[in-house]
Amino acid sequence: METKTNDVFQSLRTFRKDAEKIKRKKFPSKETKLFTVYSDVDSDIIREASKIDLYLIGGTAIEIWMNHFGLSANRKRSDNDFDFQDYKADTENIFTLKQWCETNAPNVSVDILTSSNYLSFTLPELFQSVNGIKLMHPYYLFLSKLSRACKEDDGSERFKTDFNDLKDLLILIGTKFSIEEFESYLNHFGITNEQEHLLMQVSESL
Repeated sequence: METKTNDVFQSLRTFRKDAEKIKRKKFPSKETKLFTVYSDVDSDIIREASKIDLYLIGGTAIEIWMNHFGLSANRKRSDNDFDFQDYKADTENIFTLKQWCETNAPNVSVDILTSSNYLSFTLPELFQSVNGIKLMHPYYLFLSKLSRACKEDDGSERFKTDFNDLKDLLILIGTKFSIEEFESYLNHFGITNEQEHLLMQVSESL
């Protein structure tokens, strides 16, 4: 990666050195729940999905990671919406879960991704668990968000949402995870010039 991207990692290392100041001024958190609950079946959906090796992604996963580490996210997860990444889940089990959701949670959107450009079974650490909830690692969440945001109009609401999610993830990675591992992850999959530019924008906005 070029020098500009390396500047981002240097900024994250400075972040880590000043972590207590950041925590005090930028994101004090009083959250006690891992994720925002909108319906009686939300917890059931997550629990059953975890049982069959479906891993949370998107806003719900970000909210869980932030709350798990006592950080305040820029937003709560979207209302009545769950996104999962399939990790070798049995097709029949996925079908059963979808049927259950259609019957018991007709107003809850449940989307399951079966592939990803940033998924590698040679990187098992991407698949994590927090308090029994299976979810994707922040490195994966960041690169997926970065990729999607680059395809959006920078004036759209979705871009603004993704940009704020990227800020949360960069703070999370910079203070709670290995910057060196994150750099290696980006190198493993590679990023485009456009993604690199957006990465710089997110870093400079913190």
